[in-house]
Amino acid sequence: MLDRNRQRQMLEILAASYPMPSADVVREEHKVSDCANLWYLQEHELVRSGLSITLGHAFIFEGASITAKGMDFLTDDGGLSAILGTVTVKLHSDTIKDLLNTKLAQSTLPPDEKSWVRKQIDTMTGESLKTLTKALVEQGLSQVPNLYAWVQTILQPAP
Repeated sequence: MLDRNRQRQMLEILAASYPMPSADVVREEHKVSDCANLWYLQEHELVRSGLSITLGHAFIFEGASITAKGMDFLTDDGGLSAILGTVTVKLHSDTIKDLLNTKLAQSTLPPDEKSWVRKQIDTMTGESLKTLTKALVEQGLSQVPNLYAWVQTILQPAP
């Protein structure tokens, strides 16, 4: 019953009348399937509708309008949702240095080499640390044979 092509058509019809509501998205000859698709879009907050279901399981449709989220869904770049939904991860330079020094302490390097590396880490500029961190992330990711399985394992909730 759910039809991605029809859902897209419905969103495009509503986008053409944005911000005004429209009743043109539900075709009488396909009322049940159109209302089911509209209900689905509403549950995902892509549309607002005057759609309800009676106790007798009949749809009552009074028009619909597309939401900002629905408009953004239709755009190739994700619209403002993509910009506003951007997540920035910041690590303080001291945190990165602490992680590096911890790993260094666990290494099997000779003490004189550990001392030299520790000094290099402690005296790194912000830009050098940024370059090193990027290289470390790239190196780490290249060591993951199956990135999908690794991410799935890390992000899986504990039982």
